[in-house]
Amino acid sequence: MKCRHGSDKVGRDRLWFVAFLRDGAGDPFSGLDQRKPLAVDRNLIAEECSLREAVSAINIGPAHVALVVARDGQLLGIVTDGDVRRALLSGQGLDDPVRQAMPSEFHSLPASATASDALKVMRTNSLDQVPVIDPSGQVTGIYVIDALAAPESLPNTVVIMAGGEGLRLRPLTNDTPKTLLPVGGRPILEIIINQCAEAGFYNFVISVNHLKDRIKSFAGDGSQFGVNITYVEEDEPSGTAGSLSLLKGLGDEPMIVMNGDVLTRVNFRDLLRSHLQVGAHATVCARRHETPVPFGILHMEGVDIVAIDEKPVFSHLVNAGIYVLQSSVVDLIHPGMYLDMTELLKLALKRGRRVCAFPLHEYWLDIGLPETLMQADSEWLSRSTPGPQ
Repeated sequence: MKCRHGSDKVGRDRLWFVAFLRDGAGDPFSGLDQRKPLAVDRNLIAEECSLREAVSAINIGPAHVALVVARDGQLLGIVTDGDVRRALLSGQGLDDPVRQAMPSEFHSLPASATASDALKVMRTNSLDQVPVIDPSGQVTGIYVIDALAAPESLPNTVVIMAGGEGLRLRPLTNDTPKTLLPVGGRPILEIIINQCAEAGFYNFVISVNHLKDRIKSFAGDGSQFGVNITYVEEDEPSGTAGSLSLLKGLGDEPMIVMNGDVLTRVNFRDLLRSHLQVGAHATVCARRHETPVPFGILHMEGVDIVAIDEKPVFSHLVNAGIYVLQSSVVDLIHPGMYLDMTELLKLALKRGRRVCAFPLHEYWLDIGLPETLMQADSEWLSRSTPGPQ
């Protein structure tokens, strides 16, 4: 059996369900039981597949899961985006077997179940999707909550840090703020706003300093993007977190904070959901970074060499410049205080706040250098479907 997603492994003729047809305007739950499960042929992977291949299956289509099947087509388990991230946090790599990340239990529905049944099961068990299986245990379709329930607008604020001078990108940033540099024909700031809006976020605060009038003239009040935008203005540079002390009246809802020069295809709704599920005070998006050492590393006991590692590669999770913060963390910043985000996180840990990681497997790029700007410009439009990096 080849290790690939698709239905060649289980017989394409068994997968007859089609994507559900949306009803017209009006009550989003009208005609609910006429809605059919989504097709799953592109989400099926063999049990021999790697975690990387599971990510590719998750990122195809609206189901957002990898369905792990045996050689006879029987459904063995479901791997979600959250399962992948937990595996990465535990030290597994994308080339490790998917079975190591697959939960031992899963919910499913019989073929006789209706969309109403599916919605009840998903809401009762806090699920985003539930597969339909026939009496032999083979998966024939999947219900997805986003396809059955009306999409929810989120009250959480997105704060975009756009006050930096972009010194490493000069002369491009002499007259243009870094966040307005084009990638794929659109300013970085516009890409970020549109991504967040598509995920249900409509309230934005942009922190500005360098060439702030250019940014405010471009983004305005957000009406051109269908969102609400306000601004906080630094009189003097206050670090990558200091301007958060200027935020007023945002309430107790957690906020997403991100650097204005980061491009990613992470699902911001998933990020917020993870933050809430683990009960974090702060969540830091983390990216795996590998550092090769071009020499042999000597392991010593006194003057004796006891082992030699030839040109090892060290792997670490690094800060990706995207955060979810509770007000209890933001309140640690005093007005006028110069503070970088790393120092704020250290302060939060010192004060007993829970700081958690959300590992990224999606496309991510920090646009801080001319070469990374060129890389983003060449890659962004070609990566309309996110994939593991």
